[in-house]
Amino acid sequence: MNRSEYISLQESKLYYSLAILQAQRGQGCTHHNIFVCAYHAAKLGLSLSEAFELIHARVSDRYGARSEVESALRKQISQVTPIGSRKPDHIAIRRPSRPRPLPRKYKDDVFKLVLSVNPEASIEDLSRISPIKPEAVTSSDFIGALYGVKDLLSAGDHAPTNVYSRVELQQRLQGNDQGFQILFPQTFTGEHTLVTRCNGSTFKSYRRKEFISRIPYFVAEFDDKPIEWQLAFWFGWIVKEIMPVVALIHSGGRSIHAWLPANCPTIFDYERSISPLFGANRSGKLSALGVDESPRCPLHGSRMPGQIRRETGRRQVMLYFNPPVGDSVTKSPLTPSREMIE
Repeated sequence: MNRSEYISLQESKLYYSLAILQAQRGQGCTHHNIFVCAYHAAKLGLSLSEAFELIHARVSDRYGARSEVESALRKQISQVTPIGSRKPDHIAIRRPSRPRPLPRKYKDDVFKLVLSVNPEASIEDLSRISPIKPEAVTSSDFIGALYGVKDLLSAGDHAPTNVYSRVELQQRLQGNDQGFQILFPQTFTGEHTLVTRCNGSTFKSYRRKEFISRIPYFVAEFDDKPIEWQLAFWFGWIVKEIMPVVALIHSGGRSIHAWLPANCPTIFDYERSISPLFGANRSGKLSALGVDESPRCPLHGSRMPGQIRRETGRRQVMLYFNPPVGDSVTKSPLTPSREMIE
């Protein structure tokens, strides 16, 4: 394949991805397609502003879409080598090897184990087994129980970039159920960098991977399962003590966010012990169950309990809370299905 043919192929892939994005307009779940479009735009050597106009015009006008597209483009443009900067005229297409998924028996055995406990588990059932009654836990109580006074936390409406001390964030949450629907489980150093928007303006970003000080928790969620199924799954997961659960939060949408202990002092520890649980192609012990793979990246957020979700107008409800659980997940890992059942 020569250069012109390869460029034509990339252009076709870009416009095919844009067409898919247009077709899903307003339906949500466009994160992956935004990144695919950003990748092909970077591959063709489009500028940030050119690519932004192409992609953002095909994304719904939902809150936060602009920052999501900008973030995806910056990441891809910084990492991808454009075709025009490649020297050889004949370009071989290399397909990276995909990790091998875990055997289906593992998934079947785990589901059989946890779903057999109470297939019709309800919110009331989770509340009943919760060490602390979740109905009484406010947003302020939640972060007060999980973080130290000196911890710096990132919270906000959609894609927050500021950080607050725990005490300051608690004060802002008093009597306030809007404006802090997203909370990141990581703590931060307080350092910042200047980020330039597509319109040329700049802002300070404190929430970046290199500014993470430690990762005490991580979040797991299902995107494609009914809420009733998720309730039964997490109920059985807790009762069978497969892995410690710190909190369960209804997202105000279609998923339940499970907070699990990580206790990773550095990003390196997280990528070594937690990221493999979310391995691509269902190769991780959590991703093999159908859990969303996004937490493979240490910068993954969660819904804040007690806040109103802007997109749906529904409250993000605490379903289960057990803050004393804090042992590292590396000390209590998911074991292979046969050993776990025995």
